[in-house]
Amino acid sequence: MAFLDAVKNFAKVTVSIGYNETATTIVLDGGDGARLPSPTTDGAFNLVWWNATDYNDPTEDPNKEIVRCTNRDTDTLTIVRAQESTTATTKNTTGKAYKMILTMTKKMINDIFYLTTKLVINNWTIRTSAVDNDWLSVCWSPELGLFCAVASTGTGNRVMTSPDGITWTIRTSAADNEWYFVCWSPELGLFCAVADSGTGNRVMTSLFLK
Repeated sequence: MAFLDAVKNFAKVTVSIGYNETATTIVLDGGDGARLPSPTTDGAFNLVWWNATDYNDPTEDPNKEIVRCTNRDTDTLTIVRAQESTTATTKNTTGKAYKMILTMTKKMINDIFYLTTKLVINNWTIRTSAVDNDWLSVCWSPELGLFCAVASTGTGNRVMTSPDGITWTIRTSAADNEWYFVCWSPELGLFCAVADSGTGNRVMTSLFLK
């Protein structure tokens, strides 16, 4: 499933003739279609359509419109009009050249935000912990390629490690304290954990977890 619209560099095209506000089949100048993605293989995408003769900047054209391209047959586009709260307008003024460009729009920004925040963060998969302790903290060591987690419960097994977040291995904790935070120091090559219980032993470190 594609979460983002199709994209392509330098995807600006010229519309061959004028069209009214209801047209949904649009013919481009010969050869321009190749500048755009193929909805069949790449997915649909939005285009900004504007009067390029009078407005170098599409945002300045009062009749600019965002349309969605759902199919491309060589230089012929099938589009859905009036996208992203724009209005379908006639683009048929004599002597004017009308262009379309695949550029960043609000929809694309919203889609990226969704993909990188809500979708990714919410798409969780259950993994089996090594034991059912109260695991309170986890960190990652890029140098070791290893996750390390610490727990506040358990007997001699309040540390576990994993190379991939899927398969976890119990490690022997230094003491059965309530370990609540662990971090990795790349400079020292050292995991360090702290606890909120214990007497004179509320810190433990390890160099040899892998």
